[in-house]
Amino acid sequence: MPGTSVTVTTTVRNVGRGTASGLCVRLYAGMPATGTLLTTTDMPVSLGFNERYTVTFAVTATTSTQPLAAQITTTGSDLNSTNNIACADLGELPPPTFVNVTPSTRYSDTLEITSMAPKVSGVAGYRILRSATSGGSYELVGEATGTTFCDVMLERDRRYYYVVQAYDASSVRSVYRAKANGFLPLFRIYLPPVKRSG
Repeated sequence: MPGTSVTVTTTVRNVGRGTASGLCVRLYAGMPATGTLLTTTDMPVSLGFNERYTVTFAVTATTSTQPLAAQITTTGSDLNSTNNIACADLGELPPPTFVNVTPSTRYSDTLEITSMAPKVSGVAGYRILRSATSGGSYELVGEATGTTFCDVMLERDRRYYYVVQAYDASSVRSVYRAKANGFLPLFRIYLPPVKRSG
């Protein structure tokens, strides 16, 4: 929500062989080359191989989504700078990364939709949306606080398509990227073999 104060946490980790010293973290609105520098923090420690240090920034939200980038610089040597920038969108919740649809083993005429939670804190629940066609118009069929949802009273031998959105306590919703589909097979009746005599 615009005007809200948000704490942005950046974890710096040294993945190089040597000790990293003279480290500085810069936070930008947008990308470092084209964005606006918001604040700078000099790190008071040097980092050995695989050591970490956490830097926090206080940021005021300006719009519903706000791109941010944290850049680490050093006064020492830096053999590879490809991992020195991390980006995120403030106010944008990442979507579940995996969705799976299977017939329920607990309920009749039901598909069970499971998803993999995004690796962030603050997810309050999930919205499950369904379509009758691949890539078609999705409609909300329910919400769940966990990563499993049962869609009940479905028709057999008909394919259903699903997407899942994460949402937070402020009702900010993620996009949906992972899609999955499933169907309930027709019932099959197996009769015992008939043995003829004589």
